[in-house]
Amino acid sequence: MPSAPPPHRRRSVRFTADPAWAATISTALGRFAALIMNEAKGGCQLAIRRGVPDVQVGDTCSVTLGIMPEVRAEIVWIGDGDELIRLGLRYLE
Repeated sequence: MPSAPPPHRRRSVRFTADPAWAATISTALGRFAALIMNEAKGGCQLAIRRGVPDVQVGDTCSVTLGIMPEVRAEIVWIGDGDELIRLGLRYLE
């Protein structure tokens, strides 16, 4: 039986996003655009500008990355920056 990876190792490989792609996030608070920072099999990291609707860890949303189909996701972490807020999303589908 395979053992779980050590806690410091990622379970999937992260890929740098295509700079021509953008993301669209739809929440109960509205729909807004985001930059795709990186992608992985189980989730992604996005950056949104300050002033968009307030999102919280645990919120669920629908996200579209570039030309990919829309998927449901959960916000699992939020990183604060100067002009951009980084979001970590985990895919639910």
